[in-house]
Amino acid sequence: MKTRDLEEYFWEPVAGCWSLRRGADGRYMLEGQRPEPAPPPFTTIAWRLAHVGALCLANRANAFFGDGSVSDDATMADPRYVPANLPGSAAEGIVFLEGESGPVSPLRYHETMAWVWRSCIPQTIRDGN
Repeated sequence: MKTRDLEEYFWEPVAGCWSLRRGADGRYMLEGQRPEPAPPPFTTIAWRLAHVGALCLANRANAFFGDGSVSDDATMADPRYVPANLPGSAAEGIVFLEGESGPVSPLRYHETMAWVWRSCIPQTIRDGN
């Protein structure tokens, strides 16, 4: 990956941006806190790709279609559903979003849920009747 691509991926246009940061174990981790401060900090491209891939897609895919390694009492927001290896470059971020980096494809999750909606939910419910 070109140095410029990495610079843009981690570019922080203002002070105090949330980004991906390497933890003590060398893996990238999302910065953040709950509840979010008001106003929430600006985020880097790296943070946004990882956030969408990990917290909006992969955790749901793992919750519904995972390998069963997380106990049944866990909610979808349980951190054990978040992939351990977050993307450290723009190229890895694209692969991550496409779902090629783990056992459950985030994008295939949405395709599967659309199929469930079309195939398993009665038409009258889908139409709002």
